[in-house]
Amino acid sequence: MAAFTKMLSVQRLRRSAIRLKKSQLAGHALIYLVSTAVSMALPFLLLPVFTRLLPPSELGPVVVVQGALSFFRTILTLGLRPAVLRSFIADEPNAARRTLGGAILFSFYCTVGGAVAAAGIALLGWRPLVIPSQWLVYVILAAGANAPLQFYLSVLQAEGRAKRFGVIQNSATVLSAVLSVLFLLAFSGDWTSRAAGVLLGPAIAGVAAAGLAASERLLRKPNREVWRDNGALAWATVPHSAVNSFLGFADRLFVAHYATAAVLGLYGVASQLCIVPFAIGLSLNNALQPWWMARLKTTRNLADWKSLRKTGVMISIGVCAFCFVYLFVVYFAIKIALPPNYGRAWHFVPVLFGASLLNIIYFQFVSPIFFYKQTKILSRIGYGNFVFTLAIMFFLADRLGAMGVAIALAASRGFLLLWTVITTDRMVKRELSAS
Repeated sequence: MAAFTKMLSVQRLRRSAIRLKKSQLAGHALIYLVSTAVSMALPFLLLPVFTRLLPPSELGPVVVVQGALSFFRTILTLGLRPAVLRSFIADEPNAARRTLGGAILFSFYCTVGGAVAAAGIALLGWRPLVIPSQWLVYVILAAGANAPLQFYLSVLQAEGRAKRFGVIQNSATVLSAVLSVLFLLAFSGDWTSRAAGVLLGPAIAGVAAAGLAASERLLRKPNREVWRDNGALAWATVPHSAVNSFLGFADRLFVAHYATAAVLGLYGVASQLCIVPFAIGLSLNNALQPWWMARLKTTRNLADWKSLRKTGVMISIGVCAFCFVYLFVVYFAIKIALPPNYGRAWHFVPVLFGASLLNIIYFQFVSPIFFYKQTKILSRIGYGNFVFTLAIMFFLADRLGAMGVAIALAASRGFLLLWTVITTDRMVKRELSAS
């Protein structure tokens, strides 16, 4: 009888632990969603301010700076965020600290090299972007300075410190918005004032995050094994990550080439409005990634994988349904809150909104690749999608202008999703068969 009572007590404790984990997951997911909402709400609320302080033709170059910052931030984190996350979940503390220290140092060296190369391009007078060439140097320095913030967020995510994650994540957004408004009001009031705020906010937040990591004693000098692992992971994941980020940057370069600066400004406003669904999907992925890793660890057979895959589909459908409500908000925001000269931005919204929804679904199917350390697959997908994206953008932009670029962006996101889903499914089945 005593043994039976003890067994029941153990079962109750297990059920309580499961409920607690589910409760914590729900709480963390809510915090991540609220954090992203705050991160996106401030620029969204300030959009009427910026569109009144800057006409579409002046907002066009800012769109390029924002896209370039996002692109180089992806490049200069070197695809190491999942490695930091996994290390702080699975490795012993000193090994995890070496991984974080190695990621920050690796990013720093790459930033220095990139800035020197960009300075050489500026001296030669080349303009790879549609903005003055020296701004390429500023963008790379700001992106590299922000990298420690991205790694530190992975640590907070791994340790379940969701509230701190939310505060730190929003620091760069708040700084960028505040500095942009101050610069626009205090100085020339042209695109350079807004662009300066866009770059300084993430840079300051990144340096502060490095200081926080050091004060919490999360950094250790990397050993040779860490350098080798980081280099291998970066070589495997950067092409895929860069291409995925390039999809959100190349479209602006194409619009800048095939349309006027004013159209680029309108396209940029539409992109900013449609990035909210993308950000919601990204925040949900941040919340669920530890859960994905834990579930994949307990996946033993095809039935388990099919159940997990079905869960990913249901999550995607739920988030997409919620985002459709936001589409109506965007329509009324453009009609009511923005100046009349920005009304034509709505023409791009439905297509760009569709591209964001495809990315939300994509997030739910990429975690198994990192779990099984099959990151070479990402390189193949990245290179293939890169070729497809360039081909379809050249083809449609030449015929349909800026709208053709938007359609090409949605098509490339769909191609990336389809390829990733098929590849991930085959990979998991192969791993389960081999185990």
